[in-house]
Amino acid sequence: MNMQQFLQKVVAGQTSFDPSSDSEAALRDFQLVAALILKAEEFGYVTDVIPHQESDSGNDYYDTVVVGGITKSGRQVAG
Repeated sequence: MNMQQFLQKVVAGQTSFDPSSDSEAALRDFQLVAALILKAEEFGYVTDVIPHQESDSGNDYYDTVVVGGITKSGRQVAG
């Protein structure tokens, strides 16, 4: 997923983002999505981002990221 695709999902109403499964491989893959969401907040595209890190694996993987809203500039990037 790229930035525009992520922002389009937020515009469509998706606010919670999770790995595709509870497997460690899915958690590892989700770290790129979590980083993208945190970067979107840094750029001012989304607001009120709440990341959650699991502790079971010992790797502190992000396992859920909740987005509170999208900004005007985020809507523009979403297209």
